[in-house]
Amino acid sequence: MKIIKYICGHCDNRFEAEEKEGIECPRCFWSSSVIREEDLPKSDTTAIKTKLQGKDGAKRFEFQASHWVGIFFALISLAVLVCTVLFMSHFRGTFAKKGLQFSFPKDDSVASDAHKDGGIPGQPALSPQALLLTAEEQAILDRRLSFSPERPVSEEEKKILENRASVTTGMSESLPSQVFTPEKFKQMLADQERIYRVPLERSYRNKLQEVFNKKYLQAKAAFEAGNLRQARDLWVEALIFPIYGNDIKKHRGVALTMLKPFISDTLSKIGAINHSLVEERVRTKEQEVSVKYQELFPVIAKKDWKEVASRIQGMNHTLDELENPKLVAGETPPYTQTINQVDQDIRTTLFGLLEVIPPPTASLSALRVDIQNKLRVAESFLTIRLDEVQKKYSDAMDAISRKDWTSAKASLKEVDLPLSLEQDAQEKIRVLKKLEASEPQNQNT
Repeated sequence: MKIIKYICGHCDNRFEAEEKEGIECPRCFWSSSVIREEDLPKSDTTAIKTKLQGKDGAKRFEFQASHWVGIFFALISLAVLVCTVLFMSHFRGTFAKKGLQFSFPKDDSVASDAHKDGGIPGQPALSPQALLLTAEEQAILDRRLSFSPERPVSEEEKKILENRASVTTGMSESLPSQVFTPEKFKQMLADQERIYRVPLERSYRNKLQEVFNKKYLQAKAAFEAGNLRQARDLWVEALIFPIYGNDIKKHRGVALTMLKPFISDTLSKIGAINHSLVEERVRTKEQEVSVKYQELFPVIAKKDWKEVASRIQGMNHTLDELENPKLVAGETPPYTQTINQVDQDIRTTLFGLLEVIPPPTASLSALRVDIQNKLRVAESFLTIRLDEVQKKYSDAMDAISRKDWTSAKASLKEVDLPLSLEQDAQEKIRVLKKLEASEPQNQNT
């Protein structure tokens, strides 16, 4: 920022500060009298420099002339004082001989007030507070507001109550790849026989096709119907293959090797469904919040403020739960006992797929802010809550009358409703900070 030289026309203070609007003098805190030094006419600048610096020329001559004039009037005043004392001494001695006494009453109150305020007796003296604050700031400090639970809803409050925040979730029920069809499964087996040059027995091919039709295709139908857990368990059963040649080593070396593309694709679908099952619990909670939010507006329309506050507090509890998606999601639903019939190596992979990272929750920050604003409006119409706030406000006003700025600020910070009263409290706090900054103990720190 650019540093500018300023001059205060009120206290003749010269200082430098960053260029900005409404700059205040650091000595007297006036802003209306502060101008940039470069904006002064040349003659005015010369006059102010002469006044502030007291250098050679006319200033020195002015000082010398005023010095001798002062001495002359001081001598005259001293002579008058001496004559007055001598006259009064003679006057009192003369009347004392004749038995007469005169008393001159003292007006201690006038002298005391004049000394105390440093002003002219008989005229009201301005307090430091009146000199420091503008008329607008003083009006803010003196303003006292009061609200009733029976008051009408203001336009600003109505706008908050009618606002609707958007609630969206990230639920996605999709598979990582297309499902096999009977034709595609047959083609996969033929391709694997050609690649490995190992033809499978017809009876074994028929058994594989039977498992595919009964388990794999049923899993596909269950998924399309939205039955995720049933679809997952059926796909697990689709991995229970008959032992090839009744020889486990030959089965693993030949059959499972040739079925590897099908096994890998099916495992990916099972993993995706496990993730969806965990995510489903989180999304259900999000949907619960969304439904409760929509049900809130008819209650607001009825102006049943107690019920509005109660429902929002319940929504806050659900939102707090959603901040910990792992707690909401819980554990992945376990497999059925048929998992034990799956080959050991495939089974190990399946158990690993149960370890699912909880999904991130939808962005609900806008919803939380909206219902908190609605809660503050609703509570401002509840007698108990409103009385608590107005008690804090009254305590602050009493502290202001005692000039206890610190206590006043502390009480005003607890005034958070209604909206107009909160705004008034914040404006008072800004004025009180200015008064605190002007106190001697704060200026020295």
